[in-house]
Amino acid sequence: MGRDPFPKPAKIIIFRPAQSGEPRPVRVQFSQSGRLALDFPAATGEEKRQAFPIRRGEPNRRKPQIIMSESAFSVRIAGKTDSGVLREYNEDFVGFDEDAALALVADGLGGRASGEIASCMAVTSLLTEFRPDRPPAQIRGGLREQLEEAISAANRRIFLAARSSKSMNGMSTTLIAARIDGRRLLAGCVGDSRLYLMRKKQLEQLSHDHTLANELLARGTASSGSVSLSNIDHILTRALGVLEEVEVEFLEHDLESGDVLLLCSDGLYNMVADWQLKDILNDHGADIETGIHKLVEYANRNGGRDNIAAVLIHVGEG
Repeated sequence: MGRDPFPKPAKIIIFRPAQSGEPRPVRVQFSQSGRLALDFPAATGEEKRQAFPIRRGEPNRRKPQIIMSESAFSVRIAGKTDSGVLREYNEDFVGFDEDAALALVADGLGGRASGEIASCMAVTSLLTEFRPDRPPAQIRGGLREQLEEAISAANRRIFLAARSSKSMNGMSTTLIAARIDGRRLLAGCVGDSRLYLMRKKQLEQLSHDHTLANELLARGTASSGSVSLSNIDHILTRALGVLEEVEVEFLEHDLESGDVLLLCSDGLYNMVADWQLKDILNDHGADIETGIHKLVEYANRNGGRDNIAAVLIHVGEG
């Protein structure tokens, strides 16, 4: 089964509304076929063009925006999704907002129409919660509390949407949400999408896969070499939208200038071995747009059996 003969909207949102005192809500609409459309009801034409998904085959001509302050690192972010070689549709979704120093990867579950809806809802929900023009009165608590509240709200929206329609019944999604605060990383992780840190030519996986296989290993009821684990390593123990409440794994990590963070779905890391990820990021970590394209290219070259999603974050001194 080959690639789609006609271009479809790629699952990526670059959310950069104009700075103002009024929030710009995102409206997400879905057609009967499951296609989605995004709109800022109160936005200008230019802002709408910035928020719409980039279409496959259409280069992203927008240069990454660099944010700088005396205490914080500068942040550059690039992201990409691809349906892969074998699948006609794409349930992965990525989004990022450099002004908010926020990046997201979601891998939808539940079938062609509902999986892409769940991943889109997760990404758009968090981008809206962390938009830079959000009035200060609406922001409560510390960063971890804000992230936890935003992920919980996205989970409830997906859960209720899944219960409201037979066609969306059972939909859910993984999520990696990474936020840079000054010189530290805070991330929220649900499911088996991953977060890696590339530092001084060494690659480290920061997140843990929330799978049944990993849970059995942690409990000591199975060994890492057990053949039976290969049959259950795809079964998730956590996902957004399955239950009304979701358990989120939070990670905090000090950052150094030159660090590169990789957020990705299993469609990337199952196709590209860690040593290959390391080589690609060593060669292209500073040029994140080229690095993203190389990651997706290698995943497809190695088989492309699943949808692919990846986001790179480069941090450095201003």
